[in-house]
Amino acid sequence: MSSTATPDIDPARWQSLWQAVGDAPAVARLPRDHAVLFVRGLFGAWIPRHLAAPLAALRDRGMAARIAATSPRGTLAANAQRIGAELDALIAHCQRVWLLTHSKAGVAALLALAAEPRRWQALAGWASVQMPCHGAPLLDSLFDPAHAAERQGAERWREPVEAALLRALGASGSCSELTRARLPDIVQPALDAVPKQGRAPWLAVATHAQAFTGALDLRHSHFARRFPGEPHDGVFLARDQRWPAANAQLVLPHIDHSQPSVGGLGFDHARFWLTLLALLNSLRP
Repeated sequence: MSSTATPDIDPARWQSLWQAVGDAPAVARLPRDHAVLFVRGLFGAWIPRHLAAPLAALRDRGMAARIAATSPRGTLAANAQRIGAELDALIAHCQRVWLLTHSKAGVAALLALAAEPRRWQALAGWASVQMPCHGAPLLDSLFDPAHAAERQGAERWREPVEAALLRALGASGSCSELTRARLPDIVQPALDAVPKQGRAPWLAVATHAQAFTGALDLRHSHFARRFPGEPHDGVFLARDQRWPAANAQLVLPHIDHSQPSVGGLGFDHARFWLTLLALLNSLRP
């Protein structure tokens, strides 16, 4: 899953839409019978103001938008059921759904769509941002015994404490799924169920950064040790955010893993999602 034939969006097209959304907010408006469903990543519900600005920006423009009620303690399968129930409720009200997912939430959304193929038909479009097809190197060190011996220096005492804390919070199950040993086996059956034709457009967004906000930066030492020189967003390798089954791929530099959900370092994350929505809309036939 690390290679892809999915066409890349021209960065100039992204920049043009970014400018247009800033100059004319109507660019991102949707029909009245359409709804936007955000889905948070792993610890999103525990992070203050997580996706609050993008949600407010959509609502200010008269769009029906909500955040799915997923749980940081929930496994991918459990959160997929939650997402599926929310999609079904929107579909029952005859609404077309724009699905906007961040990080691990994209995998849960993929499982929800795979469980009921008719959900694909009800989508207007899906933008998955920083969605991993392989896991996070730090979580390998915390939850995969095969990598625990690689810890160096302060990692030897700090990481067992972090793993114990996550277990105490009830999040070890949701975290251990994000190891590079486990995640591909969870993802593949859902990918096999993706319709080849007649489905809404899926835009996969990968990012990488050199400056990090620190909010969700899961330590560079693991990347430097196992994947020296490879671009990453502080949590996942950029190449692990590329999806061959998507209709289009957008690769953006200078965005770390936390910025799409909480901003930081001057990044306008509300405008980011509005621009994504405009781009996704332009991919529809």
